[in-house]
Order: sequence, then structure tokens, then C-alpha cells
Amino acid sequence: MSQILDKLTPREQEIFNMLLDGIPPKDISVKLNISDKTVDFHKTNLFRKLSVSSIQELITKYSAVVQFDSALQIITEKYELVEKQPADLQNKTEIKLLVKKHLVKLIAAGLFISISVFFIWYFILKSSGSFYPISMATEENPLTLTLYENEPWGYAIGIHIFPSGESLLSAGEILTFHYTFISDIDIHMLFFTFADITDTYTMLSPNTHIKGNIIAYTEYSGKVTVILNRTASSKELNANQFNLSTNLYTGNQPTITFTRFIIEKNN
Repeated sequence: MSQILDKLTPREQEIFNMLLDGIPPKDISVKLNISDKTVDFHKTNLFRKLSVSSIQELITKYSAVVQFDSALQIITEKYELVEKQPADLQNKTEIKLLVKKHLVKLIAAGLFISISVFFIWYFILKSSGSFYPISMATEENPLTLTLYENEPWGYAIGIHIFPSGESLLSAGEILTFHYTFISDIDIHMLFFTFADITDTYTMLSPNTHIKGNIIAYTEYSGKVTVILNRTASSKELNANQFNLSTNLYTGNQPTITFTRFIIEKNN
């Protein structure tokens, strides 16, 4: 298109653009402060050079081409502006793009490694029969236990700490019980033990003291470590049980709410 317009004189190009904008020849003469005959003279010459015979043909033939050339000019100017950026600015832009590119790769690689490590950890623990630490209560999801009468020993309750068939308590394991709890009544003494109750009641660990002289609605926190001295008879629920109990001096049935209940393996 620029080659065609180069054939036109500056005045012819001016009139050409005004005709494409839909301005009548009489108005063109007023805007350019020239006579109607002068406008007709230039119009006749540009019609001849552009091979058209009317204003309508001129608009139909060249309007779209001019719009395309204008858009191309804008793109070219923007490209040249980028090319004319200082070298340090271009380098900064390239560095930013490079950092973003590699950051995406690093994030993707990190996610892949994290997921892979999780599944490897899961299957190792599953094959070894150990799922630790075991968390049964948090502040958001407390665990409330109502102990039942266990004459003549006081009150007690058993808790299944593993899913059925998933793990096995074994002799020699060192386990730490982390706790935070509140009782609704005073308790003289609170104990726990691990037990197997499939056939008879078999203690897998010593009866271990948690806290004495517990006052109702007072929060207590701490931890107690115990060594298992026997291995559960199987992976059944009742063979791998955590038992919580009071001594016989507790007069009423207690309800204990744990906001922290974690069993951690230390070996």
C-alpha cells in the first residue's frame, strides 16, 4: 500500500485520506482552503494513479488496505520501541522471564518429590506395620471419653489406636503419650496401659501413672513414656488397645475431654 501512496503527491495523499474518511469534495476544499476546481484536479490525478473511477470505488478498494497498514504500523512502532530499549532493561526483562520459567519447573519438581516421598513413606510404614505418631485429638477435633465402672478397680475405657489389621504393638517399643485434657470431676489418680484383650486381659506395658490429684475443669498437659514388655497376639483391634483408667478412690464416673492425644514412637 505504501508503494501505491508513494506515487501520490502530498496534496493528493491528503485528499485521498479525507475521501476515505467520507468527507465530500466541497468540504475538502473548505478544510484545505483551496478551490473546488483544485480539489477536482487532484482527485482526477489520484483516481488515475489508483485505477479507480469513483469515490465509492476508491473507498471499497482501499479502505480495508489502509486500516491494515495502520494496524501494521502500530505493531511495527511498538516492536521498534522494545528493540530500542536500553540493553540493561532488555537484560532485566530476559532475566525475569528466565526466573519465572525455572521457578515453575522448581515448583513442579518440588511437588513431584513431595508426593513421591509421601507414598514411599506410607508404603514403608504399611509394610513394617507401624503408623506413628498416632494423633487422636486436637483443639479443633477434641476426643471426649466417658470412663465406665470397672469394679473393684475404679473406672476405665479401652481405645482402638490402629485401624483393624494395620499394625501390631511389639515388645521393646518405646512409646510416648502426649496429652492435654480436662475432667468434669475430681480424679484421685489417672493411669494408662497398652493391653491385648482378645482372649484374656493381657497387659502389654506396665500400668503407667499419668496424673494425680486432678481437679475438675482444670486443664493438664504433659507426656509419659513407656516401654512395651509384650507383643500383641495379632493385628486385631482388641489385641492393640490403649486403656485409660482411674484408681478405686475416684467416687463418680468421669468424662475426660482431650484436646491433645498423641502416641509417638521413639525407636
